[in-house]
Amino acid sequence: EDTKCFLKIVYNIDGSKKMEFELPFTLEKKEFVSEALDLDESNSNIKTDTSLKRMEQIKKLNGILETKNPSAVYQTTPFLLPTNATRRTSFFADRREYKYTNGKSTTGLHYGIDFGIPEGSEVSACAEGKVVLAETRVTTGWSVVIEHLPGLYSLYYHMSQLKVKEGDIVKPGQVIGFSGSTGLATGPHLHWEMRLNMEAVNPDFFTGDFAFSGKN
Repeated sequence: EDTKCFLKIVYNIDGSKKMEFELPFTLEKKEFVSEALDLDESNSNIKTDTSLKRMEQIKKLNGILETKNPSAVYQTTPFLLPTNATRRTSFFADRREYKYTNGKSTTGLHYGIDFGIPEGSEVSACAEGKVVLAETRVTTGWSVVIEHLPGLYSLYYHMSQLKVKEGDIVKPGQVIGFSGSTGLATGPHLHWEMRLNMEAVNPDFFTGDFAFSGKN
């Protein structure tokens, strides 16, 4: 069943007396997709890799995603999809079971959207922003991360080639690379993800009026 809830907002302005109000919202029941992935030896090795190299890459990415730069305001209008493709092979918050070649398995959530597109397809920036990571990683292959707003980042994984470098300012729809199957991938695709204050948020939310301007 749906659940009725209230969110309490407590604030003050320039040190004035604290004010508060409540916003009603509803938690709607949702059935999430569940899937089991049988990983080959290569992907099993990637998923279970505990090497210093992989741990340092994870630490670097987390350090970027936890950064909130107040001056990083590039776009507040609706974002674009990063590809013209419409076939989605995995969805936001899918429940996954990863089965390894050694007989063991782990479970997890899928933090983005996967588009099933042929290798070499154009991948474009979903919005204006600054490229803060552009490199190859053990798990995600050739990867790009773009900063759009303070604490808001888009991520693009498993590409075959990059067309941008760290520090570049990109425009909406600008080609940033080409799709592939690098890193932990069972076939050519684009993984597109959005992180807000470290947390994964449904990327589709940002293709609407996410800033609540009322203009769209």
